[in-house]
Amino acid sequence: MKRRNETLNAAAMIHGGTKANKKPALDGMFDTLNKKCKLSDLANYISNVDNLQQRVVSDAYSKTARRFEISEENVIRSIATYYSAGIMGKRKYKAVRLVLSTKTSRRKRGGGTSLCIMHKCAVPKLSPYSKLIGYINQIDIGKIYSVEEEFSNYLADDEVIHGSFRDLREFLPRLAKFYLQIKNKRHEALKWFGKTDGTFLVAFGGDGCPFGKNKSACSFLVSFLNVGKRVASSADNFLTFGANCESESCAVVQNYVKVYANKFQTLKVKSLMLMVYMYRSNLLSYQTI
Repeated sequence: MKRRNETLNAAAMIHGGTKANKKPALDGMFDTLNKKCKLSDLANYISNVDNLQQRVVSDAYSKTARRFEISEENVIRSIATYYSAGIMGKRKYKAVRLVLSTKTSRRKRGGGTSLCIMHKCAVPKLSPYSKLIGYINQIDIGKIYSVEEEFSNYLADDEVIHGSFRDLREFLPRLAKFYLQIKNKRHEALKWFGKTDGTFLVAFGGDGCPFGKNKSACSFLVSFLNVGKRVASSADNFLTFGANCESESCAVVQNYVKVYANKFQTLKVKSLMLMVYMYRSNLLSYQTI
């Protein structure tokens, strides 16, 4: 105690301060400690004092964690979680959000408490589902067209088809631009197959599969061959057409393919070349457009 008082009095003589106002002396001592002491030593000092950990450090962390939880960075983190290994869906996302930030509590029957990495330092939560979906809905993904509206002339009187599709003349340039923007951030470089950089080879094909309550469904997906081994993977294969058609040979699907086979021929984008490969033997013969 005596040494502490002598240290404080000496600091007051240098930096100013009185018994009633010790702040100038304390500011001077802290500034000296901050500038002259190694960070590792400061960390040791703080970690050995429970009050500093529980009150100072935890308060600073809590404020930072709260700011992070409402930040755009956390929304992006939440989107990455939501779309990892396929779309989670509302129920699973809420469950994952809960399990990542809470633990079972002996005090609360059937409940849980915040998961803390140290005293009062809770792990930041993912964004709430409502905020996540609101952010996703604001993202510009281009225009989506209705199958029943665009191809109503090919529907039978008693035929009911629901679905959506993209205009590939709009979607493919957007997709190519996206790949060019992130090419330096991926571990595996884009492959150009000896062609000029920016020449994309596009695989486009359809397939039928059971879908929900419908007996069958038909979907078309597009993928760039330039992504290498990731071609047609779950992360690099994009849905462009989906409808509850009875079969792949129905009039709607066949006319969709014919329409876009012709549209590909007119696809011209400045500084971007798209070579499109169509496949599915029962729809179109293999050809390069």
